[in-house]
Amino acid sequence: MDAIARGTYGGQVYINVVPVSSATSTITPYVFSLNQSSPLHPVSGSSVTTKIELADPNNPDKPFNDVPGNLTTAFVQNIVTHAVGSETGTSAQNKAIEAVNGVNKAIYDAAIQEYALSNLNFNGFKGQSGSKWGITDLTGSLLVNNLWYIHSPNFPVFSLDGQNKVQDPTISNITYSFDIVNTGGAITGTYGDPAKVVYDASPFNKIPEVTSTNK
Repeated sequence: MDAIARGTYGGQVYINVVPVSSATSTITPYVFSLNQSSPLHPVSGSSVTTKIELADPNNPDKPFNDVPGNLTTAFVQNIVTHAVGSETGTSAQNKAIEAVNGVNKAIYDAAIQEYALSNLNFNGFKGQSGSKWGITDLTGSLLVNNLWYIHSPNFPVFSLDGQNKVQDPTISNITYSFDIVNTGGAITGTYGDPAKVVYDASPFNKIPEVTSTNK
């Protein structure tokens, strides 16, 4: 400033420039579920990696304990058949629905612990090292880096036909959407430190029970 003040029009002023270092605040994703936020775990592949455990009605001593992608339609059918037992009509349908919902919920609960890492950049939130950032800076980075919405890895979803036969699964995933309320609308941080971002998860979709038409 002194050199500039002592300068004259038409003359030269020499100024020493000090480089300003940049720092990255790595985005750390969390999911808000069961009234609390929990860290999401990255998965580089396309499928859920958290194992689930389901009792095998044909072999009680050896439950299914594997990733959801290895669960077969035949295994789920055994669960449904065992649950229905000797029930008939609407009661049988609802027993079957309850069984399939239980399987799908176990898969959902495994998936909600993970997010698919592919093509996501959680290191794009940058600023001057040591300086403060606010919620506007954070949300701007989420938008620019396509992190407003992220997804879980893929997982199977089972369904039934009208005869309580389990259908081959469709493939689905959970959509996580940025939750400004649980992230904190007044959140601040320092560039160079991790930035916690909380997401809401798309809900578990139950198969609705059948209502009897008998009067």
